[in-house]
Amino acid sequence: MRDRSLSSFSFSDLSAWSIENSEKETEELSRSDKFLKDQIDCSDLEDARKCTEKKSGEFYFRNNFLFHKEKVLGESVAQLVLPKKYRPEVLKLAHCSVFGGHMGARKIIERIRYSFYWVGMSMDIKAFCKQCKDCQLRRRINRKDTVPITPVARPELPLQDVNIDIIGPIDPPSAKGHRYVLCLVDQHTRWAEALPLTSLTAKATCEALLTIFMRTEVPNVIASENGTNFHASLTQEFEKRMGFSPRFSTPLHPESNGLVERFNQTLKKCYIMSFWKSHVHGIRRYRLFYGPIEKYPTARQV
Repeated sequence: MRDRSLSSFSFSDLSAWSIENSEKETEELSRSDKFLKDQIDCSDLEDARKCTEKKSGEFYFRNNFLFHKEKVLGESVAQLVLPKKYRPEVLKLAHCSVFGGHMGARKIIERIRYSFYWVGMSMDIKAFCKQCKDCQLRRRINRKDTVPITPVARPELPLQDVNIDIIGPIDPPSAKGHRYVLCLVDQHTRWAEALPLTSLTAKATCEALLTIFMRTEVPNVIASENGTNFHASLTQEFEKRMGFSPRFSTPLHPESNGLVERFNQTLKKCYIMSFWKSHVHGIRRYRLFYGPIEKYPTARQV
């Protein structure tokens, strides 16, 4: 019996979060067989197939498909060996899509390694990122810091201390009228949350924080800037009832809230690069926060 997760494999119509589960079995088998044929015909994979015949190296067959075994961040993963013709689409999805966010080569390499493998993969990814036109036009110019960077001390446990800030106004707003984004970063794991807001009122801010705390837990300390929505009487009452203490940054000195400010830069870059108007909801620190290896959109069709 075929592995259905493999039989649904297709790069012709990759969809970032939705997988077409209603396709007919014959169509699934046809695409599966086509990919298998491409894998067999690809000359770049000839040495890998020889390794499986000799039972040497980290290559093996599963349901007739060629896989590569490797450790990523200390955990063993099964990487589908990708024929040459599919690689440009994977690179484009992993780097250029709204889920790729035009991140740097190091993060894209890590992202693709969770799902795929081919010889010379790192070099191809570095070359692709270096040649990205959008990155060349819009990426900010990095300047050398005049003061040595010192890391923010990490609390002993997740969600003891968190930093929050608000981005906006965003122009154009989303279809639902969201013009702001509340950002939260956990100081221990660096896990980040991003929730869209329609206004900067204290009520909207408290509701967004409550949405996060319903899924996690209430932190001990929340560090923020000195916005009026963070000093409002409603926010102060919310702090008392939830049981956390506020800590405000030095006026006109955003560096004192630098952990979330740096995340803001990343989120803004992803938004500008992708023009993502409908959803602004989360940047990966998944493995540190939840544990298991997450499945990226590049692997959803496998």
